[in-house]
Formats: sequence, structure tokens, C-alpha cells
Amino acid sequence: MTVSLRKIERRVEEIGKSRYAESLTLSNLKAELQDSEEGEVVYLSEGVRWGKRDSNYIVSFEVEIPAAWQGQTLALNLNLSTPHTHSLSTIEGLLFLDGEPYHALDRYHREIVLPPEKTGQPRLGVVVKLWTGIAADYHDVSKLELVRLNAAADALFLRMSMAVNAVKVLDENAPTRDALLVALDAACQELDFRQPNDINVLQKSCEKALAVLEKKWKALELENTDWQPNVIATGHAHIDVAWLWRLKHVRLKAANTFSSVVYHMDRYKHFTFIQSQPRLYQYVKEDQPALYERIKEKVKAGQWEPEGAMWVEADTNLTGAESLVRQFLFGQRFFRQEFGVTSKVLWLPDVFGYSAAVPQLIKGAGADYFITTKISWNETNRIPVDTFWWKGLDGTKVLTYFITAQNDDHSWNFYTYNGEMRPEALYLSWKNYRHKELNREMLLAYGYGDGGGGPTRSMVEAAGLFEHAITPDIPTSKTGFVSAFMDRLAERVGNNPELPEWSGELYLEYHRGTYTSQGFVKWANRKAEEALHNVELLAATALSLTGEAYPKDDLDTAWKVVLTHQFHDIIPGSSIGEVYVDARVNYAEVFGITDRLLASAEKTLAAKVAAPADSLVVFNPLGWARRDIVEIEQAEAAKLSLPVQNIDGGKALVQVEGVPSFGYQTFTPGATAASPTNTLSVSPSVLENGSYRIELDEMGQITRLLDKAGYGGKGREVLLPGQKGNIFQFFEDKPVDFDAWNIDPYFEQKMYGLEQTPAITVIEQGPLRAGLRLEWFYQGRSRITQNLYIYAGSRRIDFVTEVDWHERQTLLKVAFPVDVRNDHATADIQFGNVERPTHRNTSWDRAKYETCAHKWFDLSEGDYGVAILNDSKYGYDVHKSTMRLSLLRGPIEPDPNGDIGLHQFTYSLFPHAGDWFEGGVYRAGYELNNPLLPVVKTDQAGSTAPEFSLVQATPSNVIIETVKRAEDSDVLVVRLYETANRRGSFELKFAFPIVSAVETNLLEEETGPVEIGGNGQSIQGFIKPFEIKTFLVNLQDI
Repeated sequence: MTVSLRKIERRVEEIGKSRYAESLTLSNLKAELQDSEEGEVVYLSEGVRWGKRDSNYIVSFEVEIPAAWQGQTLALNLNLSTPHTHSLSTIEGLLFLDGEPYHALDRYHREIVLPPEKTGQPRLGVVVKLWTGIAADYHDVSKLELVRLNAAADALFLRMSMAVNAVKVLDENAPTRDALLVALDAACQELDFRQPNDINVLQKSCEKALAVLEKKWKALELENTDWQPNVIATGHAHIDVAWLWRLKHVRLKAANTFSSVVYHMDRYKHFTFIQSQPRLYQYVKEDQPALYERIKEKVKAGQWEPEGAMWVEADTNLTGAESLVRQFLFGQRFFRQEFGVTSKVLWLPDVFGYSAAVPQLIKGAGADYFITTKISWNETNRIPVDTFWWKGLDGTKVLTYFITAQNDDHSWNFYTYNGEMRPEALYLSWKNYRHKELNREMLLAYGYGDGGGGPTRSMVEAAGLFEHAITPDIPTSKTGFVSAFMDRLAERVGNNPELPEWSGELYLEYHRGTYTSQGFVKWANRKAEEALHNVELLAATALSLTGEAYPKDDLDTAWKVVLTHQFHDIIPGSSIGEVYVDARVNYAEVFGITDRLLASAEKTLAAKVAAPADSLVVFNPLGWARRDIVEIEQAEAAKLSLPVQNIDGGKALVQVEGVPSFGYQTFTPGATAASPTNTLSVSPSVLENGSYRIELDEMGQITRLLDKAGYGGKGREVLLPGQKGNIFQFFEDKPVDFDAWNIDPYFEQKMYGLEQTPAITVIEQGPLRAGLRLEWFYQGRSRITQNLYIYAGSRRIDFVTEVDWHERQTLLKVAFPVDVRNDHATADIQFGNVERPTHRNTSWDRAKYETCAHKWFDLSEGDYGVAILNDSKYGYDVHKSTMRLSLLRGPIEPDPNGDIGLHQFTYSLFPHAGDWFEGGVYRAGYELNNPLLPVVKTDQAGSTAPEFSLVQATPSNVIIETVKRAEDSDVLVVRLYETANRRGSFELKFAFPIVSAVETNLLEEETGPVEIGGNGQSIQGFIKPFEIKTFLVNLQDI
């Protein structure tokens, strides 16, 4: 007789409904609104509508346990919100018993089994701290029950559900499939539903059915062999630090999730769990110290794996070079200090692409491996590897594993880090895996995530069911740690010459809009990174020169805010609007700290300079001598013998030169200010200096840009013949999915331009800077105001821009079609640069129609090129000879007001001789982002030299990225890298003799000695292309 799968599924449904032997309805649960002057109180019963959006409640009640139930397996079944939305941001809370956190209450965890020691008493006091989420304005109570579990039905339901799932996975002709159906049918034959009011009858029949099923399942077990695929299953809860909730809400989410994990670990010794992100651990340590101590116990017990390496799961496209280092530094130090472990794995399952700089950083931070799933979201090309060596920009190789799990064969065609613990997920992990000939062990991270939650009880119990194979088609499964999984993988495949290699960035062919969405947070991140760089340098200089205490605690506070906002849904612009309201407050805190610390360091250093009052002390935060203009008060400038240009607001531009690397230069007062010859000319239609002639039409667009130095001084046209530059292009930007995340490939189908002629005004006429102000309006809503500047002493052309933006689902780019041809353009990334195609020959090329750069991108021929620099933008494209920088978007989801408001930013055009390196593009990008820092000395003469350079590097392709105090001592840290894909000798020359110096990794741990030369004041060594080097240097006291 044919066994009916549908019949069995119906029996399983009935068993599921019979899991509760008895239930007792609870009512009148007191819910008190918190943080409100109204002090609202509502009493909850089934059917009651209650609550407010984004509010906190404390629900307290007492459960009376019937005498006949005492000492049995009891649970609370609490559903305080019938879903009105599929949003992850809905009601959730933490349930306390006797004042201690016990278990989460959320959409995935509504049934909470009570501890045996609590069920033997007649009454139980319960408190639930709830947050109502932001997805609904009210909630309807659905279930409030105390239930007595039918243990046999509970276990049978799980085992039969797993068996049915296995049947659905297997081919209809597979022998094991028929055997499973027969086993399930035999179990069903034992079920007795004749007396629905006598739960004991059903319970006994469930016990018999379970025994039959387990016996027949056992009979199907095969002998495990080396060729049997196996899945290492680890519990996981992906917790977005912010997304559809704010940072203050994730503090609750972390505590809720972690309490449930500890709950499961107490009951199931086979259960293991991985959790990254020290930011979350720190929140729990502060908010729930007792729970945090339980977590530390579970780490010691070998169940909880603190792993991940970074402070948060950070975006690696947008995060700056030194910030990426600090993600690892803060992350690894936290894991070591709190748990005594060093992360082996960079765990970034949900980040939107991975910079080519990352492999070197992984290795430099003491880790060995990389794991993700996100690249499976590619919409055009599937990366053809799942286990491989990922080779970074400098050649560093890291063993990389893509989790290949899917929960069902009908979901989107991408892998998941929110796995379900069932046969189908095991089967699909193996089916999807593309290196079966090299490796037969895979990884499954199971549990609900994004908003946290983690594994359910049934998942944890299921994780213990599949240690033995019942068919070669479905892998076995064992629980374990991710780091141990990767160690075994390295042993199996690390020396295998067949293991594939992927070189360069892991570009995600999706979510390209995240390079541009929510422009403010990207601006704030860049400015904060620069500010912290400057403070660390000047504070370290003050420590070396004056012994001034280094403000490490304040800097750590600021860094943690910046690092937290580099989480992969904050800085990409893909969170709700409230997150960015909070970000403005949080960045204001950062800038308050950095402004105060910078002013203090400048004042301390300037006071010590041997120069009279009213001297101008100019600090250079970069690693080469500079000539530039600085802005000070007109009254101050009038006392100096320097070229000066007065500008609006009582300010003056002053030209300074000879400001040394990572140091300062002092300019003393003179009899009269210098009067330089004015070589600049400007009118509403023409700007001209010694380098360029720029002509504009009535629309304010550049119709001609002549580089006077081109062609050996004969002059070269920069723009393509007949084309215009600085063209604002407005595109309809309506992606099919993920509005804030995506720019779809068809965005170019609808392009609009400016239609109204701008107001054009001459605002400055030299002699140091000349400029026009142009003001355009678009659609009567948005205003673009731009100051176009040229200089007497610079080849940079600056477009200082302010946009009052009110467009929805519109992408704004600025375009420069240049008369330069190359099949590849070069883009600045962290600790180096990459080349990307300007053509669309292949599907891989076409997919890169929007990519990410940091301070610059460049298109060069052999002897000439053009770069676009910026101070806070990331998205760009170069197609053929047209270079475009993405300026703003107007996404409407998840923030309906995304990017609305005032934006300020600068981009620059930088034509140059030679390629990007010979033309000094990299230095121009740094200089735009890190201007000179002027301070007017108010004290009388001090004792330090009027000119000072703390450290400088040679040759010019070696860039010092960071100078700071060491984490654990008062010695200096100097971090540098090679930027031009060249290898050779280098020298670091210091201001003072070196007492001792060592090379370190990124965690400031010694890796080897260094060669000291130059009369004891320099470090000499050899550097490879794009290599990062870090030194701890103890300088002699002056």
C-alpha cells in the first residue's frame, strides 16, 4: 500500500496541537508605560488592544500553579502582539524570574519552558521588560497561557517534523525516502486520538509512536565514512547594531538574545553558539552584569564562542584605512581582555562587499580566516568558488569560506546566515557547495537573526538528531565552534594545489546605492576619521616634545562611537531615519571631543615654540612638506610678512610654504604683509590662472578647460571635443528592491538636467584664490550652490558645494567627459588603490557600473591624466572617458525622508602630467581631506624650535598613515604603507634619537627587530607593494 505523505503531515499537525496537555489562561497582566509623564497602565488579557509605537513597558504578573501541575514540565505561552506587519521591528522583551534575566520574549520565542525548580511552588512572580518596536502603532494580545507540556507529544512532533522534512528533500526514487515514509506511517499507527479529553491516552500513544519511530530511524543509520558529507552546526543570532531600530534598542536586543542562548546552554550541553561584535557584549556588560557573568561562564565551559575579530561587523567599502585597523584593534583587545581569546575568524556574513585591503588586515590582526555569505547575493555573476584563498592587494592570502546554507529550495537564490536546523538546510548546504572533491565538511549557522533572537528550543534539540547518516544524500551534523571548523578546513585543503584563489576585491553586484545613501553619515565619518588622525598626531607630538599627557581615554571614547557607526547598516545609509537623527547627536559628541583635544594640543605645542606672540604656527598632519593657503583672522594676517588675501567674514587667506612632514612651521610677525602679484583673473564666464583657462556657458557648465602645461607647454584640452564638464545629472532612481541599498542597472534610462540658468557671481579675485558662486534650482525644490575656486599655487580646481536637497528617488551625479583613454581607471581604497574597467566587455565588467572609491579616482594615459578628488563621497563610475562622482540619492525606504536637507561637500578636478602617481594624485587627495592647521601664538617665546618634523618617510611611494601613542605605553606607533605597487628600501627619519624600536602587527605585538641607522634617528627597511608596516618607537627625551 502506498503511504500518503499528506496523511502523515496532517497527523504531525495534530501532534503539534497536542503538545499542551493542559492550559490555563492568564489575565489582567499589569503593563506600565515607562519613560512617560502620563504613567499609563493597561491590564492585558487575550483580545486586548494595547501599546504605543516605540515605547517601553514593564509587564508584571503572578502565576498561580495548580497543585496537580507542580513539579511537572510547564511553560508560558505569551503572544502579546498579533502581527500587523512582517517587519522585524516588532514587540520583544526580556523575561525575568526572581529578578534575574531568564529568556527572551519575541516573535520567535513565545513559548518559554520554566525551570523545574520554579514549578514546584504554588506561585511564580514574572516581570517582562518590553519594547513595542516601530512597526506598529498598537498590538493585540493573542495568547496568555500557562501550559503543561505533553513531553512525549513534544518530542514526537519534533522527530516526525524532521523526518517529514527529510522525505521532502530526497528523490522520490531514493530507497531511504520510502523507508522513512514506512517509519512515519508505523508511528502514526500507534497514535490514539479516540479520547480527546483524556490526555493520558494520547500521551501514552505518543510514547509508543516515538519509540517506534526512533527504532526504525536507528535501523536506517549508516556507518559514517570519510566520504559522508558532514555539517558543523553552530547557533547564531545576527544582530544588526542598528537598522530597523536604533542603537538604544539594540542594547535590549542583545540582552534578550543572549539570555535565551544561556537558557539553552543550561539545558543542552551539545549546544554551541557564535557571537561577534564586542560592541554588543559591552552593552550587555553595562546593562545586565549578571547575565554577562553567565556568558563568561559559558565561554569557559566551551559552549559560547566569542569570535569575529572586529568591534562591529563593519562595512569594508566605506570605512577608512585606519578605522579598519581600529575595528580589529578594539575588537581583538576586547575579546582578549574579557574572554582570554584571540579571534581567528573575521566573521562578516552580511556586509555589502569586501575591500581588497582586508586580507592583509586579517593577518595583521592575528586572525587567519574569513567567512561570509553575502557575495551569494550577486545579481549578475556568481563567484565560482566557495572555499578558496582570498588574495589581497598586497598578495596576502587568507583561507575563505562561503556558508552555502539555504533553508529551502524555493527561497531567493542566496545563502543564509539565519539557517534552520532541519534536513533540508543540511542537504542544500551540500548541494550548493562547489568543492566537494576537496572538502566534505560544511558550516551551518542556525538561528533567527538580523534583529537577533537566535535559535529556538526546537532548533537546539534538532541539532542533536543528525550525528549519524541515514542516507548519503543528507549530510550528518555535529555541533561545534566556527574557529575549530576553519582549523580543520585549513588542515584538509591548505596545502592542496587544487584549492582555487581569488585575487582582489570581493565586489558585491548588489547594494551599490550604499556608497551614496544618507550622505550626512558618510560626511561625518570622513570628518571624524580626519579629526581623530589629527588629534592623535598632535597629542603624540605634544607627548614627545613637552611630556603632555596623552588623552587616551577621551580618544577611545570617540573612536568607539565612530567604529560603532561603521556598522554595515549605519554608514551604508540603509537604516531607519531615527538612526541618523541619533547619529547627528553622536557625531556631535565625537567632534566635541576632537575639537577640544585638538585645540589643547595646538595650544600646548604653540606655547612651547621659540617665537614671539602673534606668530603663526602651522601644523601639517601629513607626511610630506607642504605649500598651501590657510585661513585666519584678517587682524592676525595683517601682522605677518606673508602673501595675504582678505575674504568675507573678516577672514584672510595666507600662503605658507615649507611646512614639514608631521610637524609645524612658524611664521613670525613682520613689518608689513606681503603683496603678491595677482596672476588670477575671473569673470562670470572665464577663470584663469597659471595652470588653466576655464570657460563657462550661461548654464554655468564648463565648455572649455585648457591645461596650459599640456603638450610641453603648448596647451591641452582636458574635456572631450564638443563636451561639457561639471554637468549635474539627475536620474530616476527606483530600484526594484531595497530602495536605500540598490542602484539598478537601468538607472541611466531616465536622465534629466538643470533647466534654469544659474545666478553667477564673482566672489573672489585673487591674488591667492579666485572664485565664482553659482546657484541653480532644480524642479523648484532643490538648490545647488557652488563656489568654483582656482588658485595661484595649486593645480587643484575646487567645487565647494552646498545642496538643499528635496528630491525623492533621484540619483544626482556630476560628470566630466575627459579627453583621456584607458581601459582601466584607478581608485583610492584603504592602504592602496585598485584598477577597475572603464569598458563593459563582459558581464563582470558590466556589473561594475557603480563602484566605491575613497579620496580620489583617476583616469590616465601614459603621460597625462585627470583625477576627481572628494572630501566625503564614495560612489563613482568611469565609462569610456566620462568620469562621474555620485553626490546624493533620495531613497524612501526604510527612511521615507532619506537625504532630505542640507548637504555640504567638496569635490575637485585635478588634471596632471604623468599617471596618477607621477602626477601626485594621491597626495592631492590627502591634502584636500587633511588641510594645514593654523594657530596664532598668544604667548611669548618658548623653548622648542620654530620648525619641527616628528617623522618623515622616503621614498614618496611610502605613506605614513598614522602616528599615535601605543595602546599600553608612552612610546610612539608609526604605521605606513606602500601605495604605488613598488618594492624597495625605505627610511623613517625621526626628530630625536631612537632608544628602541620594533616592528609589530596591527595589535602592536612585536613581530621582529628593525634596522636603526641615520645616526640613530632613522628606521631603515624593505617594503613590498601595498604592504602595511607598523612600528613601536621609543624616542629619546629632549
